[in-house]
Amino acid sequence: MIEVLNDNELVDLINRTKKKVSIKHYLNTYLFPVGDDGNGNQRYPVYYRIIFNRQSVKLKSNTNLILSKIEFEQLTEQNWKLLTREALFLTYLINRIYNNVLTETNRYSEPFQMGIENFDINQIFHDFNFGQYELPSVVNRILLSKMELFSKNNNLNEITFDLLSTNFNAYQLLTFLKLGNNIWGKFEKEYNSLIWFFNIEYATFKSESTLYDSFGATEVDLLFLDFSKSFSDKQSSKEHSEFLLELDALIRSNKAY
Repeated sequence: MIEVLNDNELVDLINRTKKKVSIKHYLNTYLFPVGDDGNGNQRYPVYYRIIFNRQSVKLKSNTNLILSKIEFEQLTEQNWKLLTREALFLTYLINRIYNNVLTETNRYSEPFQMGIENFDINQIFHDFNFGQYELPSVVNRILLSKMELFSKNNNLNEITFDLLSTNFNAYQLLTFLKLGNNIWGKFEKEYNSLIWFFNIEYATFKSESTLYDSFGATEVDLLFLDFSKSFSDKQSSKEHSEFLLELDALIRSNKAY
């Protein structure tokens, strides 16, 4: 097993649970090998084990790395970065959800749903879908949430369902709403035009990136790592620089996933 976050200075910044989050990557040699490395060494998929709050869970790595034992023991710089980014994201996710539950538990006299005393990381990772934590999905959910708030603040009746639980594309919904009420045009202008089409910009960027095409960008990459620099290197216009600043502000304005 490899714990890539040992001595990583970002851990203390990201993890504010006051509890250790241990992320250990390993080769799942209990599965059938998936090809070999060209030298006769069998390759296996990379998995990880999370240990937190005296609980543990094991899952297949979303980096989709398949390595031989020699390749795993002698990780390339690229693969080390991939596993580090994944481990930081998992630490950030657990921290975020744990502290949200802690806040809600302290806020109400009655136990909050799962309750901090019954916090179980297996519930977090049950049917875990990494795609919902990639930046385009996060941005879309935030925009939907902002639209819902805008509707309530302006006494509009167009939105009568919980947008946060839907799979609507925010811009498609906005386009529909503008047909019936031009006030939504005012809402649209509150945000950089590129934010509404971030999913398209991101897909182009990801397809051309050797790092992010293997493991997509998350909030951690934007807020703590070099996503903005990598994105700027592909798109060096002033418009994109302003867009990245607004994207950062939008993510930071969000209190939860």
